Amino acid sequence: MPNICFLWNQKYLVKLEQEGLEQTFKINQFDILSEDKLKEMINEEFIESALKRFDKMRLDLNNIIKNISRHKDSKAQ
Repeated sequence: MPNICFLWNQKYLVKLEQEGLEQTFKINQFDILSEDKLKEMINEEFIESALKRFDKMRLDLNNIIKNISRHKDSKAQ
């Protein structure tokens, strides 16, 4: 899962990506003392929580796709 951090519009953007899904966290530049502190925040606990969220996101997406397929099939009959 790539972890991309950059500064844009006075916010640090932390992007996490996995298999076509993306999570972006925006953190005010002035809430963080340094980029090193930001990197410390992105610890094992943070990553583990994000991984669980990706699982939920994938489940939600799959459910939406199934519902669309069912709706499409029922209209065809």
